[in-house]
Amino acid sequence: FASGCDVLTCHLPLTEETKGIVDYRLLNAMNRGGCVINAARGDHMVEGDIVHALNENILSFAFLDVFTSEPLPPDSPLWGHENVMITYHSAAYIGAELGARIIADNIRSFEIGSYEGPRYDAALGY
Repeated sequence: FASGCDVLTCHLPLTEETKGIVDYRLLNAMNRGGCVINAARGDHMVEGDIVHALNENILSFAFLDVFTSEPLPPDSPLWGHENVMITYHSAAYIGAELGARIIADNIRSFEIGSYEGPRYDAALGY
């Protein structure tokens, strides 16, 4: 599915089927000089394959928000790579008070049967 892609973004749930999906084989199928963005889970990537693809100019850039091991170890080659942008995995900062209120409201609505938010499906794994 990556054939012809210039930009590959990963926003998948982490399941047995998606673990390690962003590997050298997938990256090599992209158009040469493409970029990869991972804002989902670190275990989707084979980090060594990202570095390898960057060093071989298969990828021109990687925007990485998550890693296999977090925090990313200080000796990771991703830190010093000139074609990698590392961001921290945070959708937004809302503050403790607002966060607590949202959680309490969700629990309350779940208890009375009116919760309409996302639900975990064990059969799907997410």
